[in-house]
Amino acid sequence: MHDRQQTAPKSERLSFIGTWKQIISEQGYTGLWNGLQPSLILTVNPAITYGMFERIKSILLTKKGRNPNLGLTSWEVFFIGALSKTLATIVTYPYIMAKVRLQWKPPKGTNLLNQKDQESLRYHSATDVLQKVIRSDGIFGIYKVLLIVVISYFVLLLYYLTFFFPFIDVFP
Repeated sequence: MHDRQQTAPKSERLSFIGTWKQIISEQGYTGLWNGLQPSLILTVNPAITYGMFERIKSILLTKKGRNPNLGLTSWEVFFIGALSKTLATIVTYPYIMAKVRLQWKPPKGTNLLNQKDQESLRYHSATDVLQKVIRSDGIFGIYKVLLIVVISYFVLLLYYLTFFFPFIDVFP
């Protein structure tokens, strides 16, 4: 429902309850679980991020000949965190995109389209989303918004580095 409310044109946005009722009337109760499969798969994203962070940290500390118990500098944490989050996002991004598209509702004017074009706007599963995107935009179509997502991660990490990490050494 969250994605449907966010992606709906302002003139078509409904309240939480209104969106809930609309989904049930159009798709039945099972429509409330559209996007659940990709969401469950996306729970692996933090695990990938953590695993990549620890692996990169281990490689870095070994390469520099440092004791793993001494830790990293703030800048090293920033860059390793950004890199590991980027790698995890690259791996899971097709499912992020599929989840949003499964929960998206085409705008009202689409009922004027012919049946084939209307069907191309409807998605039935994560696999269906990925197949339609690859058919229309090629394999790189899956990742066309990824750069914006990665830049937002770097901006967020830079924010933390600027405003949070300076206080790490102050508090024991």
